[in-house]
Amino acid sequence: MFLYDTGTATPGFTHWGTVTSWAFYNDNGAAQGGRQVEPVILKKVGTDSWLITGVGQPITTPATMSGVQSFPFILASGSSVVGPGYTFAHRDLNNAGSIEFEFIGSGTHRYLGRGTNPDIVGDLLTGFSSAGRIYSIQFATQNQPMVQIGNPLIDRASEDTAVGSLFIHTQEFPCWAPVVEWAFYDNDNFTPDRQITPLILEKVGNTYIIRGIGQTRTTTERGEQHYLFEVVAGSNLIGPGYYFGWYSGGWANGQPTGANAGVIDFNTLPSGPLGILWFSSPGAFGLGSQLTATGGLGVGSFHARMYSVEVTLAVPEPASGVLLGLALIGLVFIPRWRRCG
Repeated sequence: MFLYDTGTATPGFTHWGTVTSWAFYNDNGAAQGGRQVEPVILKKVGTDSWLITGVGQPITTPATMSGVQSFPFILASGSSVVGPGYTFAHRDLNNAGSIEFEFIGSGTHRYLGRGTNPDIVGDLLTGFSSAGRIYSIQFATQNQPMVQIGNPLIDRASEDTAVGSLFIHTQEFPCWAPVVEWAFYDNDNFTPDRQITPLILEKVGNTYIIRGIGQTRTTTERGEQHYLFEVVAGSNLIGPGYYFGWYSGGWANGQPTGANAGVIDFNTLPSGPLGILWFSSPGAFGLGSQLTATGGLGVGSFHARMYSVEVTLAVPEPASGVLLGLALIGLVFIPRWRRCG
């Protein structure tokens, strides 16, 4: 895997947005055709650790290549959201490389041998070498101002043990905007394959009504994990009088389809006013298949807790595009195998 790292506090992307496409240069004809390359999005954590937040679908290089090769960025897992502190990498999958590069004294790409380990959202990577290479590769984004609301994504002491609970974070949203991404922290390796479903709820009187349901996710239990909200029912719009919540289990066709114990790590707080509302089980929700006022949840039970969960909103301002990377020019290609430094 080759990481794009300028060595500054902002290693790659400088504006918030979503990755839309990527491109590289290869004019070696059939010599590097039929090889797989995987695009990866990483977030800088600490001094020199890198968290995988998004993995794109691998591409297979054309049988004959004659210059710039462009591909849409199709998300395979995680999130395509990027911003300051995020960068990209490319990985040659079980084959030699197919993107041209040069050796220079202070390159912008560093190398990490991954062996047969798959790239999984939540993986924390360390030990990138100073390869001193510069690759002909670009990532393009659709820029859009974004704001993040929630709690720090850190390891916390506890995890919910009740099965099939529904939680509502009591922080009200201050402005109207769509939810693009949500992220949480889960660092418990003894609870594999638990599901979690993000929800948007409106408070009407003393009850809460589900207004939006996002795509069910399965925890990787590798710590900080990022996912697009991807609304499957209702709306992803949130604002005053609206709240973010989640269900411990799967959801389909407007109702819970499976239940498990909790996913997101939390700490118990000394007192309120912020915390969560807890609804004990799907049988207590009275939802059926409703996403309207007839699907009210009631008032719930308040608990003074802080969960490692965060929501990213897209501020409604005009969007623009930008390219990140290097000029797509012919470079001296040096064939290599994956374990070469």
